[in-house]
Amino acid sequence: MKKTIGWMGLLLLAAWHCQAQEPAPNQRWIEQADGGFVFPVSPGASQNYGRGLGGDILVGYRIDRRFSLGLDLGYYDFDQKTLGAAGGEWVYTSLLGVARYTVGTGWVRPFLFGGIGLAFNNVSMGGGAGTKANRSETGPLLSPGAGVLFILGDGLALFAQGRLDMDFVSPMGGLAPENPTLFFPLKAGISIFPE
Repeated sequence: MKKTIGWMGLLLLAAWHCQAQEPAPNQRWIEQADGGFVFPVSPGASQNYGRGLGGDILVGYRIDRRFSLGLDLGYYDFDQKTLGAAGGEWVYTSLLGVARYTVGTGWVRPFLFGGIGLAFNNVSMGGGAGTKANRSETGPLLSPGAGVLFILGDGLALFAQGRLDMDFVSPMGGLAPENPTLFFPLKAGISIFPE
């Protein structure tokens, strides 16, 4: 983790020496990776599970300078508040089709995005006397969000974004008290626009 933060810091320092350049017209593909914290927002989920960690990788295609489409794969893990990972956890893997619209031409560019896809949920909760309830379920996932792209140079950018994951999972025997269950991933990452 410390190495990752160090590398991100070096990339940010390099931004002072880079001019904001528009990706060349032949730079259509997007590759990005991110990581950060994710927060359960639904009352029942936030009561039982604490802040988690997660991240995504995305491969996309730029239709034009402002609009892109991509395929996003993410992984998020929350521990049960009272007992930690030994007691239980909520893990979901997201597979999303994502559309993103970027605004502006400078080195700082806000963007809006929306995703639709599936969440592969694995939920467990510990109880008294070492008992544990486990359930797995796949359900629809909607993910609107917004962020800011920081162009470092030709073909390279950093970004920060937040999104609201609406996980339409059934109650699963009381393990998922809301439908949809809401999560808020807050992440930072790197985008590469290869030629």
